[in-house]
Amino acid sequence: MASQQSKSEKLPTLEKVSVKLNFLKICVRLMKDVKAITPKTYIVIEADLDEIGKMLGGWIKSTKER
Repeated sequence: MASQQSKSEKLPTLEKVSVKLNFLKICVRLMKDVKAITPKTYIVIEADLDEIGKMLGGWIKSTKER
């Protein structure tokens, strides 16, 4: 069973995840720039990361409002 975290416990974790997601986006962009991945692969990954970012942003906003 998942442990219940209070708002004060969840928010720092979510904000750390957000920072790591932004770092991952930069890494993926660099991979595209040095041609380690194809532009098509970049588009797919970036779309997924953007969707994750939207969900994470909503979760952070929801946690702050409680």
